[in-house]
Amino acid sequence: MLALFQYLLLGLFVLLAFTFSYSLIMVLYRTNEQRGRLHHHQRLQRNERDRDTKPDTASSSAGMPSARGVLRHLSDMLDALHSEMSLKTFVQLSMMLGLFGAVAGFVFFQQPRSMVLLSVMLVLIPYTWLRMKLVSLQIRRKEELLPALEIFYQCYITTMPGNIRTTLHETVQGEHLDVSMKRVFEKLHRDLITYQDVDEALRMFALSIGNDWSRHYAMMLKMALSEGIDIRENLKTCIADMRKAQREALRHRARLLEIRIANFTPLLFLGLFMGLNYFLDQEQAYRFYILDPVGRSMVLDGIWLIFASFVMGLYLSIKRM
Repeated sequence: MLALFQYLLLGLFVLLAFTFSYSLIMVLYRTNEQRGRLHHHQRLQRNERDRDTKPDTASSSAGMPSARGVLRHLSDMLDALHSEMSLKTFVQLSMMLGLFGAVAGFVFFQQPRSMVLLSVMLVLIPYTWLRMKLVSLQIRRKEELLPALEIFYQCYITTMPGNIRTTLHETVQGEHLDVSMKRVFEKLHRDLITYQDVDEALRMFALSIGNDWSRHYAMMLKMALSEGIDIRENLKTCIADMRKAQREALRHRARLLEIRIANFTPLLFLGLFMGLNYFLDQEQAYRFYILDPVGRSMVLDGIWLIFASFVMGLYLSIKRM
């Protein structure tokens, strides 16, 4: 009876903690959306008053609390992936997985430490998956950026010089762009001809590709759009430098592949070790890995260390970009 009361009390506590956390995150999400609309409206008003005045995006985001910064970061990644999942759904999924991890940690391990480890791990799984998907997409787009810039350069020298929007339109209308890169250029063109301001559109473009060349290209577009500078020579130099750096890019790609292989190796060895023990003595393996609290804690520690090394490998992959 006492154990049942403890389970009910824990369930009530976890439910209240989840409700409070979810309500707080949703309040920050709505506040962030409202502040974003307000800042965007203010930037448009400043642009209408003075076309030469640049919007001060850095000052508006410098005082942004960390929670709003995290929500904006998640929203940017979902946007860069062209994901149909909304930010609200993503947060709900992460919170539900965290709640499930806390309950599973108490039921199977009866330890606060296990509850925290499982909860943190499951909360980070959606973000880790999202980041892995974005890194994989950025690696593929990095290889496709040079052909895309060559097509853009050909369209730029054949259309009216300095008219970036017309050049982008001609670029995306052609059939030579890869499907993935075409979606990025289409979004950039759509953002520039609609309500989106130039800085935000170029920032999302650079994030979608995620390397130094894309940021350099975005800076050239910003100069051409804001000051009307002819960037023909800049584009020609950039393309020539990118061709020279292709061999180094292949070397970076090999390093990223090594990091990915190293990420999955510990999980493979853990599964192989437990599988061999179960094959040699099924009853003893069941008692140690399932029934014995020490064995369960050892398996959880192993999974946690593997997850931490996996996150570290993902961080190194991002740094290599």
